[in-house]
Amino acid sequence: MIMIYISRRVDYSFFIVLMAAIFFSCKENGIQSQIPKPELHKIDEIVIVRDTRFRILDYHLEKSIFLAYDAITKSFIIIDSKGEINQEIERTGEGPNEYNSNLLSGAFNEKEGGYFLQSSNELLWYNEKWEVNKRWRFSSFFNVVFYGGPKTKTPYFFLNDATYPQVLPSFYSNFKIPIEEVEPTLSSGNLLEVFDPSDGSLTWKLPIDFGSFSPFNPEDKEFDLTQVFFLDDDQKLLRLTFDNSLTIGIYDLTRDFELVKYVQIVEQNLDDKGKGKTVGLYPADDSGYILLRYSGISEVQLEKKKSNNEDYFPLADPSLYKFYFLDKDNMLSPPISFPENFDPNAELILLEKGKILMREKDKEDEESTYSSYAVFEFRLH
Repeated sequence: MIMIYISRRVDYSFFIVLMAAIFFSCKENGIQSQIPKPELHKIDEIVIVRDTRFRILDYHLEKSIFLAYDAITKSFIIIDSKGEINQEIERTGEGPNEYNSNLLSGAFNEKEGGYFLQSSNELLWYNEKWEVNKRWRFSSFFNVVFYGGPKTKTPYFFLNDATYPQVLPSFYSNFKIPIEEVEPTLSSGNLLEVFDPSDGSLTWKLPIDFGSFSPFNPEDKEFDLTQVFFLDDDQKLLRLTFDNSLTIGIYDLTRDFELVKYVQIVEQNLDDKGKGKTVGLYPADDSGYILLRYSGISEVQLEKKKSNNEDYFPLADPSLYKFYFLDKDNMLSPPISFPENFDPNAELILLEKGKILMREKDKEDEESTYSSYAVFEFRLH
């Protein structure tokens, strides 16, 4: 009887352990199955034949064309989806359709047609023939100087059925906020200027609590923030974070940048454990966003890299960049490596949700007569 009792007890214990293992395994797998698992696929390639370096500023989804600027020839160029240059125009000068200020940004006017070009003291709306429809002059509180022509897309959005957009004249993603110059406005809690062409007004908006993004205050030496954002003109939302922050603020454009909510990223879910920097924020689909993080490198690793390659530069190393997908429930995906042989410091142009254009690195010791790009798509599984 004793032997039978012990045998049954062992069997029962084994059963309990087995069932517990199955339960926790299923629970763990259930959690894991909820985490988005995106993949990055190259779906297209574009080669643009041109022996001078240019920079793509914007993409027109309906027309499938790019707006680019060539700093050597000081001209804007229109490029189709096959890489063919359809138009090249130069507008520097003193004429009625020309500008004589240092341009900071350019973009398609996707609502009314034509192009928006913007400097620190002027906004120009050109039609399709590159004739000035409207010219607005204003004086921004602080100036950002981009040498060599425009470097980014003009940040603007339309409210309701307005003919003219709201423009953020000195607010560009991945350009550091000049806190010393903005400091007088921080007492009112506002971060950026908004220019309204309909009445020529230039007002401060975006009431922001820096404490939600950083443990430091603007007067602290450690306070050094560079904004990273995406203006969602469809949903009328601004999604804003900072390079050293793990918080994303979502603001309502129709309510004077009223805060909708904060999204917190758990540092342990990041490959860099929160010690890296956010350098990109892009919409992936209707349910989530893509983060691009730069992890950096230790001094020991840097010395080792430079001993093998004296020209090694960490910021240009694609292996130090990772993409993450953040879904509607704020769950973060495992990291996705940045494509090898592509330049993380060149323009990354959003074509449509989940699709990004990236520039291939130039071939070493080879005179460049063309620029190679590829289109990458994020797919969820």
